[in-house]
Amino acid sequence: MGKPRPPSNVKKPWPDEAALEKAVLAKCETEFEKIFGRPWDPACKKGLHDDHKRLFVQDQEARKLWEDLRRIVGKIEGFAKRWGLSPADVMALPGNTPRGVSLVMWLEEHGSHVGRAKDDAYEMPGIPEGVRGMVIQLWERVDPRFLPYQSTKPEQASTVGVTLFPGGPDDQTLELSDRELAVVSLLCGSWPKINQVDLDAGISVAIVIDRERKHIENARKHRPARL
Repeated sequence: MGKPRPPSNVKKPWPDEAALEKAVLAKCETEFEKIFGRPWDPACKKGLHDDHKRLFVQDQEARKLWEDLRRIVGKIEGFAKRWGLSPADVMALPGNTPRGVSLVMWLEEHGSHVGRAKDDAYEMPGIPEGVRGMVIQLWERVDPRFLPYQSTKPEQASTVGVTLFPGGPDDQTLELSDRELAVVSLLCGSWPKINQVDLDAGISVAIVIDRERKHIENARKHRPARL
């Protein structure tokens, strides 16, 4: 008699994480096309990462400018208090440059900002956290005709076309579920934690996608306000 065959439900271990990732991404590309009716464009991943980097740099620069403004407001207030001057008096001092006048006029016009500049740290709403945050921000509600960073014609360079909110009589906006967002998130470079035990046990592609879905669900609950 020959050797008994192993049960058909026994899973083969993955040789490495790269092989698992390749299988997961292949499944995600198939699902992406079913969801949107268009093939996955790798330019989407590059565009999302480029935009996240741009937002991060913009946020860091804005924080520095806000701190500079706080220091300037403090100096102007201290100067005016020492000399018993009002903002109008400061503006009328001899030797004021047009640039200096513009600053004081701005402070007068935006009085509420002066208080914030003195007392509050800079906080820019809407900066997504990581790839998952960007995916939620850009893909949660999207028109399949104008996908973020994806060209309508494959031969053209990818262009940004984002529809964040439904609107208009010809609106075709899709509201993606956590799982659908997980598919996009994986294609854009997110990856849930996978250990050697998972690989040896032959973890399924479906389980990996579901792990990412749980990350998306949690990220949606704690996301910042929209820009």
